[in-house]
Amino acid sequence: MLLEQLSTYLCAQFSRQHRMFTFSICIFGRYARFLRIDRSGIVVSEAFNYITNPRILADFLWRYNHLSVSKRGFDPYAQPARLSERRLLSRAITEYIYLTESGQARRLPQMCKSLSSDYPAYRIRVVDEYSGELQHYIVRRPFTGSRSLFGRATRGYVALRVYDDSEEVTTSALPKRLVFLKDSWRIVEDEMEREVDIYEDLKSNHVPFIPSVLGAGDARRTYVHHRVVQELAFPLSTVTNAKELVQVIRDALQSTSRMRRVHRDVSDRNVMISEGREGDHTVHGVLNDWDMSCILDEDESTTETRAGTWYFMSANLLYNPKRKNCFYDDLESILWVFLYVAVHHFKYTG
Repeated sequence: MLLEQLSTYLCAQFSRQHRMFTFSICIFGRYARFLRIDRSGIVVSEAFNYITNPRILADFLWRYNHLSVSKRGFDPYAQPARLSERRLLSRAITEYIYLTESGQARRLPQMCKSLSSDYPAYRIRVVDEYSGELQHYIVRRPFTGSRSLFGRATRGYVALRVYDDSEEVTTSALPKRLVFLKDSWRIVEDEMEREVDIYEDLKSNHVPFIPSVLGAGDARRTYVHHRVVQELAFPLSTVTNAKELVQVIRDALQSTSRMRRVHRDVSDRNVMISEGREGDHTVHGVLNDWDMSCILDEDESTTETRAGTWYFMSANLLYNPKRKNCFYDDLESILWVFLYVAVHHFKYTG
């Protein structure tokens, strides 16, 4: 029960605060332990009797009180948003929801969650590692994310890009600044590429129908906290007709066939819909979330063990757990995505 409670409290804390790590004190009877928690695990001290040895606890609290904000675990790239910034985000999302209700824009499911008052708003700094540009975004509640305390802990935000403090912006112009901000903790291995580098590789090889990356970089190199900013894309659940679905699936197929790289995790969550901006509502598909992708070796397979979302994995991968992903597994996964969406989102007789 204690571990379940601790996990619940820590998950709530990490989901509402932008942290690299946190400290906790676990007290049970006359004994206590210090804990340091981050996305890779928990470091636990030896138990000590704080009744007979009160100095240990007092010394810890004194030292913690004198730590800087970042040394207490808060992300220095995320600062609490000012009231004016919170209002800008609210205006932008409210205006976008109005546009969707009036049929002028595509609906983004659960977008209203982004304004939940249960979550504090933050101003996020992203330094694009290819242009060197410093970008600022306002976020509040993630509209999608992992409930796990450990691992990649990916969170997706509807974010508003902000510029100079003195800049005046009309309400009608705000929705055009809304973007998707992906916040995750990437795996640190020599064989694992950063997501931003993968997108740059795809772009340099002229792979079509991939997300438009507006900025990306590691938030903290020591903890490899990675953020990627993209133009807004929409889930397949928002397709308006069968023709549009087929077009999106066709585009996703094209993005997998232009270079010797396999996606390895095609699902209904990363085959997405993109629309032109500035009044252009031309629809095309994009294949998103390339962070698990790998380059094919000479025998047309990857050097990594199999990966994927179980519902959409190829039959070969499911029947052969030790088999590695290849190009044809991506193609079969796209087929399963097409069938899944067609059955779940369209009325049919039969």
